[in-house]
Amino acid sequence: MTDELDPSAPAPGHVAEVERICDRFEAALRDGGRPQIEDELLALVASGRDLLLKELIALDLAYRRRVGETPGPAEYLGRFPDDELAVRAAFGVL
Repeated sequence: MTDELDPSAPAPGHVAEVERICDRFEAALRDGGRPQIEDELLALVASGRDLLLKELIALDLAYRRRVGETPGPAEYLGRFPDDELAVRAAFGVL
């Protein structure tokens, strides 16, 4: 069941799945890996995809910035052109 105020909100059970996927993604980043957001998105059904994408981009940004990279929204919009709201939310630009 989705949030009546926001039909794109993930079902309650999907929030835990988003957290599990994000934990795995962050562990790979912490270990020096370069996991691909696209691969992680395949692990979740549609109702949690926006939340998962936003969280994965935020993690990716944090780790990339720690090593001196300066990725911008355009890079992620190029990779996820159908997910502009999630990309902008990850950058705090709505």
